[in-house]
Amino acid sequence: MKKLFLSGVLFPAFMFLFASNGVLINQGNVLNDRVVSQINVISNEVYEKTGVFLGVSISDDNDFKNLFDTSKQLVKDYEKYAVIVLDSSSKRISILNSKNMDDVISKDKLLNFYYLKWGFFPTQGAILPLISSPKAKDPYNAGILNGFGEMSFEVAEKFNIVLDNAFANTNQNFLNSIRMIFYAVVIIVLGVMIKRKFTRKKVETK
Repeated sequence: MKKLFLSGVLFPAFMFLFASNGVLINQGNVLNDRVVSQINVISNEVYEKTGVFLGVSISDDNDFKNLFDTSKQLVKDYEKYAVIVLDSSSKRISILNSKNMDDVISKDKLLNFYYLKWGFFPTQGAILPLISSPKAKDPYNAGILNGFGEMSFEVAEKFNIVLDNAFANTNQNFLNSIRMIFYAVVIIVLGVMIKRKFTRKKVETK
């Protein structure tokens, strides 16, 4: 089994090579060149505008602990950071972040299949539904890109900045809009039914 951790003289060079890019580790080339490029561009913009490093570490090596520990070493010099860590073999995923980012990054949104948007709208998570889909042709690139995009939006919103290179998940936005319309219709129908019920009772009591 290949080990990601490099010791001695080679480790500083390894850290210097990857730490300037958003994609810290891409063991087994799980992410394609286009996705790597997009993540790197957005990561650099976020860091320049906020001082927050956003990154991704992904491997097909089936050694999640080593992947996580190596990623932690790579970001140790950043004051504020958040990194999506994913092993594609075991499908284990976590968010590695500095304590000062706990209130910025929504782990429920990134790590769960579903979360409650605004406290009451059941909404699909950003990563797990995509990487777990049996019909997806390229689940890891789609899942990581979607999750990283969501994470960058959260940072941009918290620090009140506009990202020039941000991307949105059009399908997710469309589904969220459909859900909102559906819930609104349900609320209106329930409201009308309740109103009619009370109106009928008033008529019967007269």
